[in-house]
Amino acid sequence: MLKQPYITKFCEEDIQSMVKTIYDLGYPKDILIDYPNLFYMLPVTLKNRYKILEECGFNEVTPQLLLSYLNVMKQKTVGELRNHGLIPQFFNMENRLASCMTQWPTSLTTLIYGDVNLLTLHSLRLKIIQRYLELVIDLTEDEFLRGLKTYPTLQHRPLKAINETLVILQSKVAMPKYKIKSNLYLIHADPDNLTQILFKLRELGGIDIKDVIRMYPKLAAKNYSTLQEIKDILKKHGIGPEAQSRCFQVFTLSPKTVDERIIHAKTTPEFSIYINHPRFLKMILYNKTVLKRIINLKNQNKNCLSLNVLSGCSVRYESFEKAPGDRLGKGKDLVFAISQVLGSGFSTKNIRNRLRKHPFWINIPLIEVKDSYNRYKRKQKQSIGSARAKNSKWQFYERLRYLENTPSERQGRTSVEKEQQSSASVEKEVTNTSPGVEYEDTPHEAAYTSVHNTPSKELPGTSKSTQVRSNIPLSNSSEKSTVKNTKRKRQKEDEFIKFMKDREENRHRQLESLKSQESVDDISTFTKHIEMMLRKLSARSRVMAKTEIFNIVSKYEIRDIEDQTERPYTSSPSNSHIPTIAAL
Repeated sequence: MLKQPYITKFCEEDIQSMVKTIYDLGYPKDILIDYPNLFYMLPVTLKNRYKILEECGFNEVTPQLLLSYLNVMKQKTVGELRNHGLIPQFFNMENRLASCMTQWPTSLTTLIYGDVNLLTLHSLRLKIIQRYLELVIDLTEDEFLRGLKTYPTLQHRPLKAINETLVILQSKVAMPKYKIKSNLYLIHADPDNLTQILFKLRELGGIDIKDVIRMYPKLAAKNYSTLQEIKDILKKHGIGPEAQSRCFQVFTLSPKTVDERIIHAKTTPEFSIYINHPRFLKMILYNKTVLKRIINLKNQNKNCLSLNVLSGCSVRYESFEKAPGDRLGKGKDLVFAISQVLGSGFSTKNIRNRLRKHPFWINIPLIEVKDSYNRYKRKQKQSIGSARAKNSKWQFYERLRYLENTPSERQGRTSVEKEQQSSASVEKEVTNTSPGVEYEDTPHEAAYTSVHNTPSKELPGTSKSTQVRSNIPLSNSSEKSTVKNTKRKRQKEDEFIKFMKDREENRHRQLESLKSQESVDDISTFTKHIEMMLRKLSARSRVMAKTEIFNIVSKYEIRDIEDQTERPYTSSPSNSHIPTIAAL
């Protein structure tokens, strides 16, 4: 431990994983004490090096050979390794490495041109991998070199693992060639882990895992246990399949990061109001960017924050930041939140039309809607114990309980019965003062009386005698107040009756004026139709049509004049109601 102080930085899980890997490779566990430098390597790196040395045909893969892997693969030629007795003298190295691949064309006879003994194992393996990818996925030499530069770990993958991964991607996942070429890191995926994802995870966000991998190939390189853990975390926090299907990139994060960000989002008002939104996971994925944007916009006194602005592209955010004023975009977030609560009975179009009646609905942040709901809720809780709570003017108060983190209700006793008895006695006295007259409250008056005539709360420490006194008839002051209320009702009722009478008279006058209007004859209707048709014609056609119409009308007008000269005492059809001279 004193010679290798870095071992003290390992946690218990890292040490157990390394010991398990050594045991799986067939080494005794005590070998880590003799070769503590093995702790420098990751368990995955140790497995890959061991399999590559096995594929190259080494007689014995010792721990010392694992530690000097890079020197053996890159510095020693195949001939030198044979002379040192590390690999057998008489066997074809090219065929041995090529046998690890199973999709070679049958017509192919030669893979490497030149003397294999003069090549290193590293360069020989790269030539075989390049030739194999060229035949299987049509990868050119330039694309292969560019892929190695971007993903250098490809050159240290076992050939059998590359072959199995390509078989799974092409046969089971049905990944097209162009997508494998554009995402060469897929070749580095572990075939065993990929098999677990396909047959154990099965689906993400309600979509088949094969379709998800085709859309987001990066998930094929993630560990199966990591994907399953993130899926359980999302389920624990109540994030459903629809939200997961909108943001599969969240599965590329670590489970710890996802859990911490969701917990932080639930305690932050700007995040918690969108927790039921299908695109909520976008705010989890781009958490740092969203926080920076919120702080920046708050400093500029812009509070109408939408998901499109917070988690959208930089162009959309910059346009909102530079735009004058403060508005909620198109109001889609507010309309969606209300539509989810109201259910299928209310369409988003109707909700938007109702909200548009408020002149500043587009300038009200969703977080203020939540604050308003909480304020009304506190008022309702304060009214528990009284006879009747004040009627809220907010129409959707009861439907906006989705803004609560955890809905809670508690039961309590009220003095409704006693107050109803007292109010009944008052009504009886009022009706006795004016017998034979009954009054009914209009909807506006009922709302007025329910707000202004709510009985007071019953004190918790009242004795029985005080409760008995509540049944005693009211004093003169209370009678006077009831009389005033009745006068006010009568005055309002008279005003309402007068308004209804005036409206009825206006309606009758309008109907009479409509009846008195002359009915439109067929000549005016025909001329209006001709006018509409002429307006649709071009300038030339319009002139020709007007000329022809004028000629036709002139022809019949001349004929009518000639008939009248021959029969001067006959009447025209249009003036049949005027008596003729002969009749006179």
